[in-house]
Amino acid sequence: MSKYILKKLIYPFILLISLNSICYSQSQATIVKTPIGTPITLEIMTEIDTTLKSYLDSLRREQFPNVLLIETYDGYSSTNLFNCHGYAWYMSENASPLNKYCCIEDPNEDDYMTDGSYVQVASEMHPGKVFWSGLKDHSATTYQSGVYISKWGRGPLARHDWDEQPYGTAGLKYYVSTSVSGSTAILCSSTRSFSAQNIPNASYDWYAGLGLTLNSNGNYNTSVTVNGSYYGKTHIRVEITSPLGGGVNDVKLGPELEFTIVGSNTINATNVVFTNCNSITGSLCTNCDDNEFGLPSGEYEYAEVKLTNLAGTTTYDQFYCYSQSETVDWGQYAAGTYKFWVRGINDCGTSSWSSTNLSIVDCGRSSSYYLEFTPNPVITETTVELKRHDKKEVAETIEWEFEVYDMSQIKKLKTYKFHGKKRKINTSGWKEGVYIVRAIVKDELVSGKFIKK
Repeated sequence: MSKYILKKLIYPFILLISLNSICYSQSQATIVKTPIGTPITLEIMTEIDTTLKSYLDSLRREQFPNVLLIETYDGYSSTNLFNCHGYAWYMSENASPLNKYCCIEDPNEDDYMTDGSYVQVASEMHPGKVFWSGLKDHSATTYQSGVYISKWGRGPLARHDWDEQPYGTAGLKYYVSTSVSGSTAILCSSTRSFSAQNIPNASYDWYAGLGLTLNSNGNYNTSVTVNGSYYGKTHIRVEITSPLGGGVNDVKLGPELEFTIVGSNTINATNVVFTNCNSITGSLCTNCDDNEFGLPSGEYEYAEVKLTNLAGTTTYDQFYCYSQSETVDWGQYAAGTYKFWVRGINDCGTSSWSSTNLSIVDCGRSSSYYLEFTPNPVITETTVELKRHDKKEVAETIEWEFEVYDMSQIKKLKTYKFHGKKRKINTSGWKEGVYIVRAIVKDELVSGKFIKK
């Protein structure tokens, strides 16, 4: 039998089955998700040969001369790699290349229309989807008013008028996305606008996640404002009630649009706590290596600090601070009044400088002793040991006492006078942070600090 006769007998049958959206000859599959998160199976197909592709392209051009056939990937429009559902519901929304395996087997495409990813509307809209219900079982995406793009089974990918295609004009249903449009960039303590597709006569109920206050409701667009109650990941979504006529509505709650709230990076310098080497707050000491400052809590990631003269014209020290407390060697500077500056930094940028006056004073002679903590940082227990600066051994008969304070100057522990150079400190149940130990040894004030984790 000649190839010509074979084509005449077999290809019309091939043309008939080529309109079907069934995923023929699938060899394996991959999983994707609808916008709402429902898993969808994409069948990986066996491609048809170029002879059949050429035949299907030519025949469709003859049948529908006003239709534009869109080339897929190899010079032809027809392909078996994806079907109408795969193109309309997945590929067109994800900018997928036209050589992608993407066949969605009936009835899996129904999940897009039922799980909240799309809502049915009374008439065609753009952008939107069109579904031929019933035996035709075909899907298309709208290109412009009255013009669709759809994949014709194993045949071509075509841009065509709504009624110029081989699937008929009955049983059409129309859908639009329920996804929210708007920026997903970090939101920095301000207001942001969002919108959904504007469906005639539809009503909209907006839902804002943690840390957000809705500024309006009921319309297809809204805005939110950061309310300061929460910082981190949040979202916004909308429930759409779409009237279909005859008192019938389609109601769908769309997917969450996620983004992150980052709080104010401002640090108020007047809330910084300065502690000198005698564990006295409010000033620093000259000739002291254990001066420190503690920054207030906030939404900054790290801070930049500097020490200047009162006029702010001469900078003595400037550095970045990556922890809430920092030990500084500012005891090298002469006694006097200085200006302390601080500004916070996070993903929203750098805040303005905030400043406060700082006194560095002569605190008298330093102690003969110092405190050592093992381990430091501590989890549940540490041992404080009294040591001498001159490296001489501390006698076991020495008598001393100490108190422990947190950074808010709340007393956590007080001992009475005891003998011995070591004492255990149980920190179970204490909050994480820096703790100050103030000891009295032979009428000398000795201080130290440890970190609780």
